[in-house]
Amino acid sequence: MTKFLANWEVETDITLPPDIPFLCYNHSASAYTIFLRNAHEVRHDLTFLTMQVIFDAPSIQDAKAISKKLAKEFVDYLSLVSNLKVRLRALLHLFNWEPGNRADREAFYFTRSQRHDGAPYDALDQSLLDTIALLQSHPTAPRVQRAIKWFASGVASRSPDDQFTFFWALSATHANKHVCLYEPHRLSPYPGWLHSKF
Repeated sequence: MTKFLANWEVETDITLPPDIPFLCYNHSASAYTIFLRNAHEVRHDLTFLTMQVIFDAPSIQDAKAISKKLAKEFVDYLSLVSNLKVRLRALLHLFNWEPGNRADREAFYFTRSQRHDGAPYDALDQSLLDTIALLQSHPTAPRVQRAIKWFASGVASRSPDDQFTFFWALSATHANKHVCLYEPHRLSPYPGWLHSKF
């Protein structure tokens, strides 16, 4: 096994006090070591930590997935004990962290990915508003209104875990139920997928 360091960006509502430059945490079973530091930037009113995870992996190709699993485990625990938002945002760097002065040290550098690389999209036009008007012109069952809320929350979520939760709630809301946007006596002009089971 080879030692690696993964440098993660973490979006959080909890930061280190100004007089503490960093914190170090050693996993109780020595699975990993964590270093936490405040990130010196605020973007879109969000605060961030940098989190370095030191761990063992068979290769640098395996290390990316292993680091994500370990980092996610740690931030989930940190969120639990702090009762505040802590979530992985982006893997920034991955280094071979074996001791020694190696000039050929393996490393991966990553760019901050965007949820939609082409965003913003120039797609807001009258046809979308006409579709909303058509949907709202018919009585809508409360469970369908809830489904629309869950869907919108899922699409807006940054975290894959949050997206899964919202879409799971959407499907659970309609499990084994026939979804119909309109009252039974009305004929829907929409394709069949709006009436299929989730």
